[in-house]
Amino acid sequence: MISVENVSFSYAAKPILRQVNFTVNQGEIMTILGPNGAGKSTLLRLLRGRLRPDVGCIRWQEGLAHQLSRAKMATLAAVLPQISSQPFSFSVRAMVEMGCFARDRSLWGISAAQKSIVEEMLRQTDVLHLAKQRVCELSGGELQRVLLARALTQQTPVLFLDEATSQLDLCHTRAIAQLLYRLSRDEGKTIVQVSHDMELSAEISQRILLLNARGEMVSIGTPTHVLTAENIASAFNVNVTVARDQVTGALRIAPLPLI
Repeated sequence: MISVENVSFSYAAKPILRQVNFTVNQGEIMTILGPNGAGKSTLLRLLRGRLRPDVGCIRWQEGLAHQLSRAKMATLAAVLPQISSQPFSFSVRAMVEMGCFARDRSLWGISAAQKSIVEEMLRQTDVLHLAKQRVCELSGGELQRVLLARALTQQTPVLFLDEATSQLDLCHTRAIAQLLYRLSRDEGKTIVQVSHDMELSAEISQRILLLNARGEMVSIGTPTHVLTAENIASAFNVNVTVARDQVTGALRIAPLPLI
């Protein structure tokens, strides 16, 4: 569905990504893991054509990513960015309705069908009770769920998520992870996410791409193939133990004791 071919990228003279190669398959959840500064968010911007590779290319079925118009990309992919500041004082409902205008900039507002989609996405992300509240009054976790609802309202085949659960409490982290898994499994939604949560990523991802601090690929494949003690040490320079939970079978990753 998306092909990344020998991509390297630099900001000014500073290399960020080096010779990255992979494909994103339709209907899968792929998680990008790596230390701070590994180029994970940059890679998301490259995937959606906001940046152009120095070397190599990124191909969608519709063409090269950087050559697709913003209007065209808005029909292909929705984005949940990292939250760096509070947005303007829109209501929660108005913020989520903006997802409709990414695809259809009608002068007459949104249709009844679109209103139904907005209502459902508010419900699925557990922010329906906040619909009349101003987004500038929300907590970081509440705002994160509102922005996810906006992205889902866009109704695109692909989702790009940058730390989708980083500010959520345990209950909402699990709920959003389950939502993403259902979207992939039941609706064929393709999800590419950046995360620092290795255990949760292992639970819901079909494949994981692990980068090191130089922006190089350490490994790509299934969670059990990628998330080994050796690969994690190579990427993060931290020694860990990797084991299976005896009750759930989930991967459990723990750093070695400090002392």
